Amino acid sequence: MPLIVALDLETTGLDPAQDAVIEIGAVKFSEKRVEGEYSKLINPRKPISSFITNLTGITNSMVLNAPLLINALPELVDFIGDAPILGQNIGFDMAFLQKAGALRANPTLDTYELASVLMPSAARYNLGALASQLGVFSPPRTAPWMTRVPRKQSIFSCWSCWKSSRLNSSLKFCA
Repeated sequence: MPLIVALDLETTGLDPAQDAVIEIGAVKFSEKRVEGEYSKLINPRKPISSFITNLTGITNSMVLNAPLLINALPELVDFIGDAPILGQNIGFDMAFLQKAGALRANPTLDTYELASVLMPSAARYNLGALASQLGVFSPPRTAPWMTRVPRKQSIFSCWSCWKSSRLNSSLKFCA
């Protein structure tokens, strides 16, 4: 199996044209092994609302001395390389990165879309519900940012479960 990178961003809102990235988390894996982790807070150049702080656990003081996205992107691009990018509703995350000119050629795999096809009887398709259904631990979204890298790894764990039980016969990519 080629390398795949599970990616998750935290942002100040939902609109890539007006909002900004405040955290990047990524886990690089192959087959059943984690090959590397990347986690970085990002200074959004704008205040983080109390709503976003309550949702993510990330405060304005945490990002005050963090690098700007433009300065963090070379390291992220180097970490990901040309690997496919896996994530929950990955189009959302990619819109923020591609707006900044990064990772435009990488193929993407959306765990939400995969789950809706491969697990049609699931009651919900958010990452926490999928992890629970697959018996995979997923830390709460509001956990302190340093403890959320395992949340990114839970994307990897969900992928591994799907691959071993269902995806191998469903997607040529996994062959």
